[in-house]
Amino acid sequence: MRQKRDYKQMMGWFIIIVMVLSVGGIIGSGFNTPEQELPYEEYNGYKIYQYGLQSQVKVADQTYTFQYSPQMLESYALPLNVLSWLSKERVYLAYKPNDTIDFNQQLQLLSFIIYQNGIIPQQACTIEEGCPDIPLIDCENDGVILLSSTENIITSDNKCLVLEAENPEEMQRLTERVIYGILGVMH
Repeated sequence: MRQKRDYKQMMGWFIIIVMVLSVGGIIGSGFNTPEQELPYEEYNGYKIYQYGLQSQVKVADQTYTFQYSPQMLESYALPLNVLSWLSKERVYLAYKPNDTIDFNQQLQLLSFIIYQNGIIPQQACTIEEGCPDIPLIDCENDGVILLSSTENIITSDNKCLVLEAENPEEMQRLTERVIYGILGVMH
């Protein structure tokens, strides 16, 4: 009698495991779709793949994921050639201490992309008041400054790109525009 119960329990677990693996296989199969089957658009010689609401581009065997496609960011021009940064040892990433908006996520994203391209990202401040023990940016060296503003614009100050945004979402757009420039996807 005990053997029948153990057998039924084992069969029950077997069926549950098979069902879970089957569902996992169906769900997982969508994540392994070959690139040639995914929708994409050509942009400056790059294939921009659409994954739901995100865009992906492969540059030098590295895949980058963006919230915005290059087409969505074309209205933002870069007043400096950020591709020239690829030959630099260091690029400064600056913020205003105690700014009304926290752009830490965008600073980290820029830092990651810059570092991944063989450049040292150096955190910096725009003003001394409230600045931790990091340099102040002087824009005699290449850098990016992120500031809160009532506008969403990209300007330059000597060798610095200045990104001004009303909120983190708009700063994400500006940041991604700069990243597309660093990767050479957008000019």
